[in-house]
Amino acid sequence: MASLQALCSICGKTVTAFTIVSDKEIKLLLDSNQEVVVRHVFADSSGNRLDHRWRLGEETKNLRKLVDFMAGDKTVPGRRP
Repeated sequence: MASLQALCSICGKTVTAFTIVSDKEIKLLLDSNQEVVVRHVFADSSGNRLDHRWRLGEETKNLRKLVDFMAGDKTVPGRRP
C-alpha cells in the first residue's frame, strides 16, 4: 500500500492517506484513469480508532508521481539516468 499526503474530504485536514488496494492494482487503476480510494486512521476524543475513506481528486497526480518513482521510471522529472 502506498501512502501520500492528501486532503481528507471528510475532515478537511491534510493527512497521511493509505491506498486500499495493492501497489500493482494502483498502477492498473491509474493507467486506466479510474478513481483511487484512500483512507486515514485516527483516534477520536475517546481513543476509539476510526477511519475516513474517500476518492482522490487532484492528489491523484501526486500518487502517479510516487508510483512512477517507486517503479524506477526514468521519465520522472528530476531523476538521473
